[in-house]
Amino acid sequence: MTTERFQRGDKRLLLVLAAVVAVSVVYTVFNFQAAFPEASLDLRLSKAEITELGRDFLRQQGLSTAGFRNLTLFDPDEGAQVYLEREMGLAQANRLMQGPVAVWRWRARWFRPPDEEELVVYLNPRGTLVGFNHRIPEAALGARLDKENARSLAAAFLAARSQAPQRLIEEQLQERPARYDYVFTWEQENFRAKDATYRRTILIQGDKVGRYSEYLYVPEKWKRDFATLRSSNDLYYRAAEVLYILLVLAAVVVLIQSLRQRAIFWRPLVVIAGAVGVLMVINEWNALPFAIDGMPTSSPYTQSLLRALLAALGAGLGVFFYVILAAAPGEPLYRASQPSSLSLLQLPTLRSIRTREFFRATVTGYGFAAAHIAFVVAFYLIGRRFGVWSPQDINYSDFLSTRLPWIYPLTISLLASTSEEFWFRLFAIPLLK
Repeated sequence: MTTERFQRGDKRLLLVLAAVVAVSVVYTVFNFQAAFPEASLDLRLSKAEITELGRDFLRQQGLSTAGFRNLTLFDPDEGAQVYLEREMGLAQANRLMQGPVAVWRWRARWFRPPDEEELVVYLNPRGTLVGFNHRIPEAALGARLDKENARSLAAAFLAARSQAPQRLIEEQLQERPARYDYVFTWEQENFRAKDATYRRTILIQGDKVGRYSEYLYVPEKWKRDFATLRSSNDLYYRAAEVLYILLVLAAVVVLIQSLRQRAIFWRPLVVIAGAVGVLMVINEWNALPFAIDGMPTSSPYTQSLLRALLAALGAGLGVFFYVILAAAPGEPLYRASQPSSLSLLQLPTLRSIRTREFFRATVTGYGFAAAHIAFVVAFYLIGRRFGVWSPQDINYSDFLSTRLPWIYPLTISLLASTSEEFWFRLFAIPLLK
């Protein structure tokens, strides 16, 4: 392996790749929004402002957040979004989602593990209340109102939330050990998004409002039909998984053979897989609030925190073995099939980086990356004519408000550039030769 000068063929390759990249970039820039439209979001209020507005609403309800832990997340109603975009078209769907239908919403939550009680407030991007839930124990004390008084209490709360005419469509009594709960559901008149209606449900716990929710009511038949469509997609995914399992089994067989032949240089492979695993642990720890948010409040907070920390370590360990299982059998297999090419063991050195082979492989890889992005854009643009569809992207992520917002994209990109490359280019292709 020696350092080489540029040759005429290298210059031609550069010119061809430059043309490919230029065409791909121009095509992608002008067509990306059409292929992957972004939802029209106006997040005029910060997360801190949303949290304070939620706390103010709870004070108005006579509820204190003292001693509670808080977590505020952007939590859109994905079911309503999918229905509106598929059935109404993007333009009409965006108009509804920016206006009367509560799809884009924040969820401010206060909880105090291991207490069962928790407080949740849903606000739209303008800070308007679109939902509220005060979760209390089933045996909590409360009044036993009759239905008429409970309905009057719920109707008064509803009138303060919306001036649109409403039609009461359902009422239900839930007898608790020490109180009566009532559930009332109203449907907004003169509103219909194809077959969907807009509803508001209020729960009266004793003599207090315990829950309020407004939502797009999607017909059950549509949900079943959409679930059937998704099940077809899942079937294709499962079929692909079978092939992947066969690849993993082949990796185990080749790994055993390589161990017997003592052909594996473990140290650099362990370093690479370990780096990806450690990065995954850091990423999971950075997202600890999201993990804790998904855990039941019946567990003490320290227990939930410890469980999340251990789960992060487990994720890192799983990624380590996932990468090493491809790299360990793949590296000697690739080295044997390509004896005159750079191997994985040589790549970290300055000497290998200065070779003509490394240069050609690198620029070709970037060229193919640009072409691949353009291909995906073209696939979705052309596919729309044949029924291909995907929901709008949301130009926001809760990871932006974490302590290390850059760690998530770094982890995902490094995981893809190691595991996928190792499994297919390093292992599968030499195996099939």
